[in-house]
Amino acid sequence: MNTTVDPSTTTIHNSAYLFNPSGSLLDRYDKRELLTLVEKPLWTNNIILPFLASSGLQIKPGKNHPGLQTPWGKAGILLCNESADPALTSSYSDNGASFLVNLGNDGWFANYFITRQHFYNNRLRAVEARKDIVINNNRGISGIIRANGEVAAQFQLNESSVQQVDIYPNQILATDYHFFIYLLLFTTAILGSIRLYAYLKLKSHNTY
Repeated sequence: MNTTVDPSTTTIHNSAYLFNPSGSLLDRYDKRELLTLVEKPLWTNNIILPFLASSGLQIKPGKNHPGLQTPWGKAGILLCNESADPALTSSYSDNGASFLVNLGNDGWFANYFITRQHFYNNRLRAVEARKDIVINNNRGISGIIRANGEVAAQFQLNESSVQQVDIYPNQILATDYHFFIYLLLFTTAILGSIRLYAYLKLKSHNTY
């Protein structure tokens, strides 16, 4: 849902709300990682897709959030493309989240590979965070993925429905390996550059 930041402006948050069974508002999460070209401009220029820009709305990223407290433990919320960001799931695990929830809208990409990619991103996040993740994805793939990556339930939904799934909350720490991957890629690039330099230098020497 959209949350107005200031009634005197057109700035909004992309938000998820938590209500109790009686309908009282318990907490709110504002999306932190906005989707480039759709929710935020490309770089510092005002390059953004026209369907949002023409409405005059501007989306503001939310602040750091430890997760929404539920009767089953703390839930780490990921809105749409945030399921592609491993740093967010790691931060939720560090802040004591017991499970994850990904809410999204794939209506723009229905019947394309992006819906499958979105679901696969959630499998990665579940394994990294070692947390069950519940997925509710409009016009995409919904379901639940276990902390070990097992797809426990999967629904390809093109119509409104209500599904019930079981989760197993836990307090296991996340697998913090993505920094190692960055280091490996950086080291590979440096070694490749050195090898290329040596090859070009040798080739130049042989030419003379």
